Amino acid sequence: MTCNASQRGDALLPYLAALRVARLVFIDDMLTAEDRFQLSSELNEPRVFLLTLCRLACASSAREATALDCNELLKNSHEFSTIFHCARDSPMNPSAKCTFFA
Repeated sequence: MTCNASQRGDALLPYLAALRVARLVFIDDMLTAEDRFQLSSELNEPRVFLLTLCRLACASSAREATALDCNELLKNSHEFSTIFHCARDSPMNPSAKCTFFA
């Protein structure tokens, strides 16, 4: 696994693995659920999943020095840039991403 160098270094690696597992469970549930959850045309299930992830991460930031930096994690996710339509080479969609999400 090759990731971009960052100020947090390998500190993001456990979060990358956790996000991957959570995302796979979420996708499996989306594919098998009979009911769809969509708050509005802008807030569909994938967006709500990622927003909730970041909200939970931000809520723990004040208590933990090693709390998840949501931006650092999600800017490496191909799904994030697709779901939120981030322009290529923008801060949340760099051209060089961590290959964990490839």
